[in-house]
Amino acid sequence: MTLVRNSLPSRLAALGLLLLALVALGFGFGAPLVTHYEASVARIEASLQSLEVNRRIARRDAALRQAIERLKENRALDGLLLPAGSDGGAVAILQDKVQSIITQAGARLTSTQALQVEPGQGHRRIGLRLQFAADIEALRRILHGLESGRPALVLDNLFVRGRTSRAVGVVNPLDVRIDVFAFKQEAA
Repeated sequence: MTLVRNSLPSRLAALGLLLLALVALGFGFGAPLVTHYEASVARIEASLQSLEVNRRIARRDAALRQAIERLKENRALDGLLLPAGSDGGAVAILQDKVQSIITQAGARLTSTQALQVEPGQGHRRIGLRLQFAADIEALRRILHGLESGRPALVLDNLFVRGRTSRAVGVVNPLDVRIDVFAFKQEAA
């Protein structure tokens, strides 16, 4: 069948082709726009969630700052850290402290080695490697003194062995090696 120009069937065919072209254009341009719109909505929702998290953090920030100030005013925490100052001074203070504990317990300090100072977030870790000779009771008193005094000390790498195979009856029959760490506040 041939279509005659300006006849009803030719006009309907032209209208159908026009609708088909509009639908194709709609899918060609509309689909990417819808995808872009959906992605934009998802980004906006993620930003709103992030904003809410930041608002919650900001509300907690003030409370945390107040808690920090209360802790700074708490006298029960005094002396937990080594006094501020040079690292060498802190090592000397720590060395005097542990030497006093060891000698008061009746043991004999044989070696002290300063360990590498390690920076942290707002503090510095000061360490000593100690070697001493002791008996069981002196070792107990030393460990108790190190763990319960001030400044607060952290003990690590404890190594204990008998000095000889016939250590029974020998004065200070144990060789002990231990790493002792204390903390001091970072200089401002």
